[in-house]
Amino acid sequence: MTADQAKAISDYSAIMSDKECANTLKVLRAVPNDRRDYKPDEKSRAAWKLAAPIAGSDLWFIDIACDAVYGGGADEPCQA
Repeated sequence: MTADQAKAISDYSAIMSDKECANTLKVLRAVPNDRRDYKPDEKSRAAWKLAAPIAGSDLWFIDIACDAVYGGGADEPCQA
């Protein structure tokens, strides 16, 4: 891969990440603080239990990319 190709991929990824962050923010803002425990059905998860991991996943992926380390789980950490 050339430096120009790497730059193009990096720029594209940054744009897509910005768009995804904006969409994630919309989802999180749609869950009002006083309704975090809302469940449409008794078998459903609460709204906040679904929304919170969405926000955390972005940071998780960034950490993996920056550290070049992926932990498959507490018992089986893997390194890239």
